[in-house]
Amino acid sequence: MNYSYLVTMKNWVRVVLFCLFGNTIGFAQSQTLEVVPNFEKYNTGFYSEVIKFSSSFEELSFVGISCYHFDDNEIQIEYRIMQKGVWSTWKKFKSQHEMVAENRKAYEGDFILDEFSSVQLKIMTPINGQLHVRFFLGQNQKSRITDLQKSISCEIPEVCERTCWCPACDIDPTPQLTIPTHIIIHHSAGSNQVNSDYSSVVEYIWDLHVNTNGWDDIGYNWLIDPNGVVYEGRPDGYQGAHFSCINENTVGICLLGDFSLTTPTELCMTSLGNLIAYETKDHLIDVLGESYHETGDFILSNIAGHRDSSGSENACSTTACPGDSFYPLLDSIKVVVSNLDCYQDGISSTKQKEINQLVFYPNPFKDKVNIHGSVSTSKTVELVNANGGHLGFYSLTENLDLAHLQEGLYFVIYEGRVVQKLIKQN
Repeated sequence: MNYSYLVTMKNWVRVVLFCLFGNTIGFAQSQTLEVVPNFEKYNTGFYSEVIKFSSSFEELSFVGISCYHFDDNEIQIEYRIMQKGVWSTWKKFKSQHEMVAENRKAYEGDFILDEFSSVQLKIMTPINGQLHVRFFLGQNQKSRITDLQKSISCEIPEVCERTCWCPACDIDPTPQLTIPTHIIIHHSAGSNQVNSDYSSVVEYIWDLHVNTNGWDDIGYNWLIDPNGVVYEGRPDGYQGAHFSCINENTVGICLLGDFSLTTPTELCMTSLGNLIAYETKDHLIDVLGESYHETGDFILSNIAGHRDSSGSENACSTTACPGDSFYPLLDSIKVVVSNLDCYQDGISSTKQKEINQLVFYPNPFKDKVNIHGSVSTSKTVELVNANGGHLGFYSLTENLDLAHLQEGLYFVIYEGRVVQKLIKQN
């Protein structure tokens, strides 16, 4: 079907005009537009009306396009854009598979980086209900963060917090808490050509995850742009949505860009090293080790790539993330972190090795907590609540009956050190 034929079919073509008025509306505060187009059958497919777009790219760094519909059946959806009076080839939307909301199917297109005037969609089979198409207008703004660490340490690098990249992007008010045992590395698989400070890209990912996928919040705990700027996602200890439906006990770190054929920048890798060092020291994770991942029911490297979820039969999807060019670099960055003096002091001391042998499970727990370890059974552990209140001493010869505790966060202390954080769930 050609465009000239489309616009002459007045009985069903409805042209939608999108206009962006005024200037940017604040730091990292982009605009979103949602439209529900009509579809009409033509030959073997169904074509949407032509969606007109009228906006200058002088204030935009990109336009993100995504869509969703409420149905159990996933379908193939394609789109094309008109630039300088010429239609592009049809491009396929990528299906979103990671824990999309129930009875909802979600899809993502590529970033549109240059001026365009129209968009049209095509499907080969009809949709039960309506297709919601979202346009995210990424603002071209200047980063506030300029002082970045140029070397790896165990200190958390300067962070663009949520109020920095989107004051209006709410944090999940009913989070699922978790105790990290594994750190999962991702790439966003987005464009490497966005000329921006990337705060709008982070905001777009939040919008994709929340408003297209139907999640409670952005899926990652941390994001890093090519300039090495670190962005706060879900807060520390909040379970994310990033590891093929086996997200418990993980921290998700996403590098912005597509690293299938290229590698991250040096600044990006330095910030990643800082985050890994900080998280492994904070959560007492052996950066070179591997351990049992309970939800996945498999042995997983403590620092792993998203693609490593394929080792679990409980995973809901497979992926090449974080990219063929980047994934092999994870081993080298783990070695760098393991040799840091600050990491050695925090993780590898004799006392810490003894502490690491103590494991309290399941975690989160509902009533009883089992104890595993090879330390002296004549020792005791202390249990305190999140406010530091003493709740009692327990012998290592017995398992803990904690059914009486209220839901919340608790700490197990052994020999004056925190052994483990425990989460009580009802």
